[in-house]
Amino acid sequence: MRIALAALAILLAVSARAEAACSSWNPVWRAAAAANAKSVTASTWTFFEGRKGAEEGPGWDMYVPLILRTLDIRCEASDPGFAKALAGFQRRAKLKPTGRMDAATARALRGRWQWRRDFLKKAAKACPLADVATLQPVYAGDTRVLADRRVLTAYTHMRRAFEDAHPYMIRFGALDILSAWRDPAKDREVCKDNPTCNGVAKTDHCSSHWSGMALDLYVGMTGDYGPIDSNYENRLYQSRTVIYQWMLDHAGEYGFVNYPFEPWHWEWQEEVPAY
Repeated sequence: MRIALAALAILLAVSARAEAACSSWNPVWRAAAAANAKSVTASTWTFFEGRKGAEEGPGWDMYVPLILRTLDIRCEASDPGFAKALAGFQRRAKLKPTGRMDAATARALRGRWQWRRDFLKKAAKACPLADVATLQPVYAGDTRVLADRRVLTAYTHMRRAFEDAHPYMIRFGALDILSAWRDPAKDREVCKDNPTCNGVAKTDHCSSHWSGMALDLYVGMTGDYGPIDSNYENRLYQSRTVIYQWMLDHAGEYGFVNYPFEPWHWEWQEEVPAY
Protein backbone atom coordinates (compact mmCIF):
# COMPACT_ATOMS: atom_id res chain seq x y z
CA MET A 1 0.00 0.00 0.00
CA ARG A 2 2.81 2.41 0.91
CA ILE A 3 4.55 1.68 -2.40
CA ALA A 4 1.31 2.32 -4.30
CA LEU A 5 0.72 5.60 -2.47
CA ALA A 6 4.30 6.68 -3.11
CA ALA A 7 3.93 5.90 -6.83
CA LEU A 8 0.66 7.86 -6.94
CA ALA A 9 2.33 10.81 -5.24
CA ILE A 10 5.12 10.76 -7.84
CA LEU A 11 2.61 10.67 -10.70
CA LEU A 12 0.66 13.57 -9.24
CA ALA A 13 3.86 15.57 -8.77
CA VAL A 14 4.93 14.92 -12.37
CA SER A 15 1.46 15.90 -13.60
CA ALA A 16 1.53 19.08 -11.54
CA ARG A 17 4.97 20.02 -12.95
CA ALA A 18 3.75 19.35 -16.51
CA GLU A 19 0.66 21.50 -15.95
CA ALA A 20 2.79 24.28 -14.49
CA ALA A 21 5.15 24.10 -17.48
CA CYS A 22 2.24 24.53 -19.88
CA SER A 23 0.67 27.49 -18.11
CA SER A 24 1.91 30.99 -17.47
CA TRP A 25 0.46 34.22 -16.20
CA ASN A 26 2.92 36.22 -18.28
CA PRO A 27 0.72 38.38 -20.55
CA VAL A 28 3.24 38.06 -23.42
CA TRP A 29 2.92 34.26 -23.52
CA ARG A 30 -0.82 34.35 -22.95
CA ALA A 31 -1.27 36.71 -25.92
CA ALA A 32 1.01 34.52 -28.05
CA ALA A 33 -0.96 31.46 -26.98
CA ALA A 34 -4.20 33.10 -28.11
CA ALA A 35 -2.65 33.85 -31.51
CA ASN A 36 -1.37 30.26 -31.84
CA ALA A 37 -4.79 28.90 -30.93
CA LYS A 38 -6.17 30.68 -34.00
CA SER A 39 -3.40 30.08 -36.51
CA VAL A 40 -3.00 26.37 -35.70
CA THR A 41 -6.11 25.71 -37.79
CA ALA A 42 -6.21 28.86 -39.94
CA SER A 43 -2.78 30.11 -40.99
CA THR A 44 -2.15 31.85 -44.31
CA TRP A 45 1.18 30.01 -44.81
CA THR A 46 2.21 26.36 -44.91
CA PHE A 47 5.11 24.20 -43.76
CA PHE A 48 5.53 22.51 -47.15
CA GLU A 49 4.53 24.08 -50.44
CA GLY A 50 4.24 23.14 -54.07
CA ARG A 51 2.80 19.64 -53.70
CA LYS A 52 -0.03 19.28 -56.23
CA GLY A 53 -2.94 17.24 -54.97
CA ALA A 54 -1.55 17.30 -51.44
CA GLU A 55 -2.38 20.74 -50.17
CA GLU A 56 -1.54 21.83 -46.66
CA GLY A 57 -3.78 23.20 -43.97
CA PRO A 58 -5.46 25.40 -43.35
CA GLY A 59 -3.15 25.75 -40.38
CA TRP A 60 -0.20 23.80 -38.97
CA ASP A 61 -2.13 21.41 -36.75
CA MET A 62 -0.65 18.33 -38.41
CA TYR A 63 2.85 19.26 -37.26
CA VAL A 64 1.99 19.92 -33.60
CA PRO A 65 3.15 16.48 -32.32
CA LEU A 66 6.48 16.88 -34.13
CA ILE A 67 6.86 20.45 -32.88
CA LEU A 68 6.21 19.30 -29.31
CA ARG A 69 8.83 16.58 -29.70
CA THR A 70 11.29 19.13 -31.08
CA LEU A 71 10.63 21.53 -28.20
CA ASP A 72 10.64 18.62 -25.72
CA ILE A 73 7.38 19.64 -24.07
CA ARG A 74 3.94 18.07 -23.58
CA CYS A 75 1.53 20.96 -24.02
CA GLU A 76 -1.26 22.02 -26.32
CA ALA A 77 -0.39 24.49 -29.06
CA SER A 78 -2.83 26.90 -27.41
CA ASP A 79 -0.96 26.84 -24.07
CA PRO A 80 1.22 29.74 -22.87
CA GLY A 81 3.92 27.17 -22.07
CA PHE A 82 4.03 26.20 -25.74
CA ALA A 83 4.48 29.86 -26.68
CA LYS A 84 7.30 30.24 -24.17
CA ALA A 85 9.09 27.12 -25.44
CA LEU A 86 8.59 28.22 -29.04
CA ALA A 87 10.16 31.59 -28.20
CA GLY A 88 13.21 29.69 -26.96
CA PHE A 89 13.47 27.92 -30.31
CA GLN A 90 13.03 31.20 -32.15
CA ARG A 91 15.82 32.74 -30.11
CA ARG A 92 18.18 29.86 -30.93
CA ALA A 93 17.20 30.17 -34.61
CA LYS A 94 18.02 33.92 -34.46
CA LEU A 95 14.39 34.88 -35.00
CA LYS A 96 12.35 37.38 -33.02
CA PRO A 97 11.25 35.40 -29.91
CA THR A 98 7.55 36.22 -30.02
CA GLY A 99 6.28 32.75 -29.10
CA ARG A 100 3.89 33.00 -32.03
CA MET A 101 4.09 30.49 -34.86
CA ASP A 102 4.69 32.25 -38.17
CA ALA A 103 6.07 31.52 -41.63
CA ALA A 104 9.69 32.22 -40.64
CA THR A 105 9.46 29.90 -37.62
CA ALA A 106 7.83 27.23 -39.76
CA ARG A 107 10.74 27.45 -42.23
CA ALA A 108 13.25 27.15 -39.39
CA LEU A 109 11.49 24.10 -37.97
CA ARG A 110 11.19 22.50 -41.39
CA GLY A 111 14.87 23.11 -42.03
CA ARG A 112 15.79 21.51 -38.71
CA TRP A 113 13.68 18.42 -39.45
CA GLN A 114 14.98 18.08 -42.99
CA TRP A 115 18.58 18.55 -41.85
CA ARG A 116 18.24 15.38 -39.76
CA ARG A 117 17.89 13.33 -42.95
CA ASP A 118 21.14 12.00 -44.43
CA PHE A 119 19.30 11.73 -47.74
CA LEU A 120 19.14 15.52 -47.99
CA LYS A 121 22.49 16.27 -46.38
CA LYS A 122 24.16 14.19 -49.08
CA ALA A 123 21.96 15.53 -51.87
CA ALA A 124 24.96 17.08 -53.63
CA LYS A 125 25.98 13.58 -54.69
CA ALA A 126 24.07 11.48 -57.18
CA CYS A 127 21.40 9.45 -55.45
CA PRO A 128 23.03 6.12 -54.49
CA LEU A 129 20.93 3.53 -56.26
CA ALA A 130 20.70 0.39 -54.16
CA ASP A 131 22.87 -2.52 -55.19
CA VAL A 132 20.14 -5.11 -55.66
CA ALA A 133 22.54 -7.74 -54.32
CA THR A 134 22.45 -6.03 -50.92
CA LEU A 135 18.67 -6.05 -50.77
CA GLN A 136 16.72 -8.57 -48.77
CA PRO A 137 13.12 -9.60 -49.40
CA VAL A 138 10.39 -9.32 -46.80
CA TYR A 139 6.65 -9.81 -47.09
CA ALA A 140 4.28 -6.97 -46.29
CA GLY A 141 1.00 -8.84 -46.14
CA ASP A 142 0.88 -10.63 -49.49
CA THR A 143 3.32 -8.22 -51.13
CA ARG A 144 7.02 -8.98 -51.47
CA VAL A 145 9.20 -5.92 -50.95
CA LEU A 146 12.96 -5.35 -50.91
CA ALA A 147 15.10 -3.26 -48.57
CA ASP A 148 18.69 -3.01 -47.40
CA ARG A 149 19.54 -5.75 -44.89
CA ARG A 150 20.58 -3.21 -42.26
CA VAL A 151 17.23 -1.45 -42.62
CA LEU A 152 15.28 -4.66 -42.16
CA THR A 153 17.34 -5.71 -39.14
CA ALA A 154 16.72 -2.36 -37.46
CA TYR A 155 13.06 -2.46 -38.48
CA THR A 156 12.61 -5.92 -36.93
CA HIS A 157 13.99 -4.75 -33.58
CA MET A 158 11.90 -1.58 -33.68
CA ARG A 159 8.70 -3.42 -34.51
CA ARG A 160 9.33 -5.88 -31.69
CA ALA A 161 9.75 -2.99 -29.25
CA PHE A 162 6.49 -1.44 -30.45
CA GLU A 163 4.73 -4.79 -30.05
CA ASP A 164 5.99 -5.02 -26.47
CA ALA A 165 4.50 -1.59 -25.77
CA HIS A 166 1.26 -2.03 -27.75
CA PRO A 167 0.67 -5.75 -28.40
CA TYR A 168 -2.96 -5.32 -29.41
CA MET A 169 -2.13 -2.85 -32.22
CA ILE A 170 0.19 -5.21 -34.09
CA ARG A 171 -2.80 -7.39 -34.89
CA PHE A 172 -4.30 -4.48 -36.81
CA GLY A 173 -1.25 -3.94 -39.00
CA ALA A 174 0.60 -1.29 -37.01
CA LEU A 175 4.02 -0.60 -38.58
CA ASP A 176 3.47 -3.06 -41.42
CA ILE A 177 5.76 -2.26 -44.38
CA LEU A 178 3.74 -0.71 -47.21
CA SER A 179 6.61 0.11 -49.55
CA ALA A 180 10.41 -0.17 -49.54
CA TRP A 181 12.94 -0.18 -52.40
CA ARG A 182 11.59 1.02 -55.74
CA ASP A 183 13.04 0.55 -59.17
CA PRO A 184 13.99 4.06 -60.39
CA ALA A 185 12.73 3.63 -63.96
CA LYS A 186 9.38 2.22 -62.87
CA ASP A 187 9.06 4.83 -60.15
CA ARG A 188 9.50 7.64 -62.65
CA GLU A 189 6.83 6.16 -64.92
CA VAL A 190 4.35 5.83 -62.05
CA CYS A 191 5.05 9.41 -61.07
CA LYS A 192 4.32 10.70 -64.56
CA ASP A 193 0.83 9.25 -64.50
CA ASN A 194 0.02 10.09 -60.89
CA PRO A 195 -1.07 13.73 -60.33
CA THR A 196 -0.62 13.39 -56.54
CA CYS A 197 3.04 12.36 -56.88
CA ASN A 198 5.93 14.73 -56.38
CA GLY A 199 7.18 14.72 -59.95
CA VAL A 200 10.20 16.93 -59.36
CA ALA A 201 11.72 14.56 -56.79
CA LYS A 202 11.25 11.59 -59.10
CA THR A 203 12.49 13.06 -62.37
CA ASP A 204 15.07 15.80 -61.79
CA HIS A 205 16.50 14.46 -58.55
CA CYS A 206 15.87 11.15 -56.83
CA SER A 207 13.80 9.33 -54.26
CA SER A 208 15.11 7.94 -50.98
CA HIS A 209 13.21 4.76 -51.85
CA TRP A 210 15.68 4.14 -54.68
CA SER A 211 18.47 3.65 -52.14
CA GLY A 212 16.74 0.81 -50.30
CA MET A 213 17.00 2.79 -47.05
CA ALA A 214 13.41 4.07 -46.90
CA LEU A 215 10.28 2.35 -45.63
CA ASP A 216 6.67 3.42 -45.81
CA LEU A 217 5.01 2.08 -42.66
CA TYR A 218 1.38 1.79 -41.62
CA VAL A 219 0.63 4.43 -38.99
CA GLY A 220 -3.13 4.63 -39.58
CA MET A 221 -5.58 6.19 -42.04
CA THR A 222 -8.99 7.77 -42.16
CA GLY A 223 -11.93 5.94 -43.66
CA ASP A 224 -11.82 8.06 -46.83
CA TYR A 225 -8.14 7.68 -47.69
CA GLY A 226 -5.38 5.09 -47.93
CA PRO A 227 -2.39 4.69 -45.58
CA ILE A 228 -0.05 6.62 -47.91
CA ASP A 229 -2.53 9.22 -49.16
CA SER A 230 -1.11 12.75 -48.95
CA ASN A 231 -4.44 14.48 -48.40
CA TYR A 232 -4.05 16.84 -45.45
CA GLU A 233 -7.04 15.41 -43.59
CA ASN A 234 -5.46 11.97 -43.75
CA ARG A 235 -2.04 13.18 -42.63
CA LEU A 236 -3.60 15.19 -39.79
CA TYR A 237 -5.34 12.05 -38.56
CA GLN A 238 -2.10 10.02 -38.80
CA SER A 239 -0.18 12.64 -36.84
CA ARG A 240 -2.42 11.95 -33.83
CA THR A 241 -2.19 8.15 -33.80
CA VAL A 242 -0.48 6.23 -31.02
CA ILE A 243 1.74 4.62 -33.67
CA TYR A 244 3.09 7.91 -34.99
CA GLN A 245 3.62 9.32 -31.52
CA TRP A 246 5.57 6.20 -30.55
CA MET A 247 7.70 6.56 -33.68
CA LEU A 248 8.48 10.21 -32.88
CA ASP A 249 9.65 9.16 -29.43
CA HIS A 250 11.51 5.94 -30.27
CA ALA A 251 12.28 5.49 -33.99
CA GLY A 252 15.58 7.34 -33.68
CA GLU A 253 16.79 4.68 -31.24
CA TYR A 254 16.72 2.24 -34.16
CA GLY A 255 18.18 4.58 -36.77
CA PHE A 256 14.97 5.85 -38.39
CA VAL A 257 14.20 9.47 -39.18
CA ASN A 258 10.95 10.83 -40.57
CA TYR A 259 10.18 12.87 -43.67
CA PRO A 260 7.77 15.16 -41.79
CA PHE A 261 5.38 15.79 -44.69
CA GLU A 262 4.51 12.06 -44.69
CA PRO A 263 3.92 10.46 -41.27
CA TRP A 264 4.34 7.02 -42.86
CA HIS A 265 7.76 7.65 -44.50
CA TRP A 266 10.87 6.69 -42.48
CA GLU A 267 14.50 6.50 -43.56
CA TRP A 268 17.26 4.48 -41.93
CA GLN A 269 20.73 5.94 -41.42
CA GLU A 270 23.84 5.20 -39.34
CA GLU A 271 23.23 8.10 -36.96
CA VAL A 272 20.10 10.10 -36.16
CA PRO A 273 20.68 13.66 -34.86
CA ALA A 274 18.64 14.86 -31.91
CA TYR A 275 15.53 16.88 -32.58
